[in-house]
Amino acid sequence: MKDILPLDGIKILDLSRFFPGQYAAMLLAEAGADVVKIEAPGFREALFELLHKEKPTKEAQHAWDAVYVLDRSKKSLAINLRANEAKDIFYRLAREADVIIEGNRPGVMKKLGLDYDTIKKINPGIVYCAITGYGQDGPYSMLPVRDLTCMAMSGVLGVINEGDLPPMVPGVKISDASAAMYSMIGILMALAAREKTGKGQFVDVSMTDGALSWLAPPIMNCYYEGKVPDKGIIYLSGKRPAYNVYKTKDGKYISIALREAPFWERLCEKLGRLDLLPYQNPDPERFDEIVSALQDVFLTKTRDEWFKELNDVGVGKIYQLDELESDPQIMHRQMIVEVDYPGVGKVKQTGNPIKLSDTPLKIKSLCPSCGQHTSDILIEAGYSREEINKFYKNGVIA
Repeated sequence: MKDILPLDGIKILDLSRFFPGQYAAMLLAEAGADVVKIEAPGFREALFELLHKEKPTKEAQHAWDAVYVLDRSKKSLAINLRANEAKDIFYRLAREADVIIEGNRPGVMKKLGLDYDTIKKINPGIVYCAITGYGQDGPYSMLPVRDLTCMAMSGVLGVINEGDLPPMVPGVKISDASAAMYSMIGILMALAAREKTGKGQFVDVSMTDGALSWLAPPIMNCYYEGKVPDKGIIYLSGKRPAYNVYKTKDGKYISIALREAPFWERLCEKLGRLDLLPYQNPDPERFDEIVSALQDVFLTKTRDEWFKELNDVGVGKIYQLDELESDPQIMHRQMIVEVDYPGVGKVKQTGNPIKLSDTPLKIKSLCPSCGQHTSDILIEAGYSREEINKFYKNGVIA
């Protein structure tokens, strides 16, 4: 009997070219949705060159595709949407689709004739998700952005620093990731609403909105206090002794995040520093003194030795990326998986973070090559072999 997945029967057209839409579509695909990645011929190679500073050989592109988790579990349709015949193909696919995802600046899809207002005329049930930096409207809506821009404008970079030091640039795409999550949530909400109303709707996701929403606790405190908190004394500043990172004997780092008094007491006991018991939350002028005292202790053992000794207190090993695959918890949760890719062999990828008890998600396939399913998709849509060959000849598809 075929495994049942939550989104079996849902058809999605994925027009996104970057992380937010791609990742949302991948998660939906592994929940059972039939996701068709619609990509422009040549874009994949251009992206490779941007990332790796060289034009890809066929072998290099294939090896990159093998680890490209963002398009996992999808089919690929390579099509030139600027051609009128290509637009007709898209319209035919859109009539049968449930969801469209795109990530262009406002107005781009309207110029192409592929916007929500156009599509809903041929498919009133369509759920159309558009992901942008600032949203579809407002004074900044047409400005160019990247993830870092949105982190700045959302206030995220304003809290990721230490005291009076300049804001730090995190190594994580916070705005992109928030947009991916909210896109998926918005799409699922719109599909649920369609069950009640029979109508689709437009899902407007802003990367800046998403990142800002994750600042709910500090913003809450700001409005309660009536002022911007001093970043040198807030818990997440990296200044407080009990909420900090410390270097260990082997040059690696460990984190402690202790908000409750019993855990701080247990830490002081295990470190043999009962004299530090009164200083879980010392006056700011003593922060450096207490941090320095703890640092001296942590330098006496390795990171892994401290984790083994203190894991019942509330500590975490600060991992480098290549260490993740050997951690027993990450292995148990299958968050780094090893899969086979034709022509490349075994490759490692991130697993799916959503765990369902009765209808578990699954990797259906790895990243397809560009246009791998073009003919199959068009045949399923009702096109003849003759029509498809003509499309290839005229550069409509690839």
